[in-house]
Order: sequence, then structure tokens, then C-alpha cells
Amino acid sequence: MLSPIQKAMKEAREKIAANELKAKHQNGEVKAIEKTAENYSEFEVLCQAVEKDVITLAALPSTERDAMRKTLVDRYMGHVEAYLEIDGEYANPVLAHMVMWLLDLGRIGEGLELGVVAVKQNQQTPKQIKRDMATFVADEVLKWCQKEYDLGKSCAPYFECSFKLLDEWTVPDVVNMRYNKLAGKIANDDGQLENAVKYLEAAIKFETPSHKAQVTTLLNKIRANLAKQTAPALDTPKPD
Repeated sequence: MLSPIQKAMKEAREKIAANELKAKHQNGEVKAIEKTAENYSEFEVLCQAVEKDVITLAALPSTERDAMRKTLVDRYMGHVEAYLEIDGEYANPVLAHMVMWLLDLGRIGEGLELGVVAVKQNQQTPKQIKRDMATFVADEVLKWCQKEYDLGKSCAPYFECSFKLLDEWTVPDVVNMRYNKLAGKIANDDGQLENAVKYLEAAIKFETPSHKAQVTTLLNKIRANLAKQTAPALDTPKPD
């Protein structure tokens, strides 16, 4: 067991090592970056640096966090890219944090791409996140898509990509419900009424007692419009 002095000296050495490694990453030193992906002791130092940055980020006012997130993405993306190039995989909290930072910044394409890798590798979300990686990624992408939709903007291609992933991922019913609900609205807007009905009916099947789909009115309206389109035309009598 370490004495108080030994413990303090150990923490000081770790802090110096973490700061030196952060500086190397900030300067884009290729060898140092590659080493953190291949050498466990270097990776441990990197993880310590990341955890300290995460604590600093959480303590910032919300209005200042995006600026630091951008800094962290620039600082640690080199490690993530080097990690993805090596032959093998391991529990990598740096990758998990990178997925979070990118999605928080609205860089949905990059975040979703890395998120797919993280889910495939069964990477765990940071301890402060109560959702698994698949649920977190699906939730955050949908949140962005819903915001874009509400603004009258297109959420393609990210909505379609993440919606298809739900066929492979295990997520709570409420997530499936929300995706099908938005898919139904988009299909309705595009005049694809049969698809709209299919998605909205699925949304109802996925609803829970505490999370209702609330699509009955829209669904009935679409069904009525669909019935009008498919109803046979009545012959009009010819004038004598």
C-alpha cells in the first residue's frame, strides 16, 4: 500500500505524463498518436487525460461546452483513427467519448459512422450515460432528425440510415416507436400514404403505457385520404 507521499508523487507523475501526451496529440505527433493505439501503458495515460478533460467539460457552462468539444475532437481523433487501423479491438473509452462529442456537436454523419463501429465492437458508454451504445446513438440521431423535421428541413440520409440499423440493434420499444412515428410523418409528407399507415401502425404497436405514440388522429386522416384515392369512380349519367 502506498504512503500518502508516494501516492501524491504517483499522481503528480501521472498528471505530468497525461499533460505531455495531450500536448503531443494537440501537435499531431504521429508516432505518439499511433503508440496510444498499440501500447497499453500509453493508452492508459491517454485515458487518464481524456477523463480529466471530460470532468473539465462537464464543469463548464453549457454555452461553452461546444467549443471544448471541438477541441477534444481535434485532440483525440488521431488516436481513434489509429485505433481503427490496427488489427484487433479492445474496450476503448476514447472511441466512446468521440461518438458522444460528435453527436453533441451535430456532426451526425461522423458520429453515426463511429457509432456503428462502437456498437459492433460492443463498446460501453461512459458511466454517466445510463443507456447502452446502440440506444444512445439511435436516440441522439433521432433527436437531431426530429429537430430538422420540425424546422421543415430534410433529415436525409441520416434518418434512413439509423432507422435501418434498428433492424440489427436491440433498443427499447420507445425508441422504435419514435422512429416509426417520424417515418410515418415523412412518408405522409411525401405522399406515400400506404407506407405512412404501415409506420404509424407500427408506432402504436411499440408504444408503452408511459410513452404513447399519439398518432391516432393523423393515422385516421391518412386512412381516409387513402380510401378516397382507392375508391372506384362513380359513373356520371349522360345528359339526354
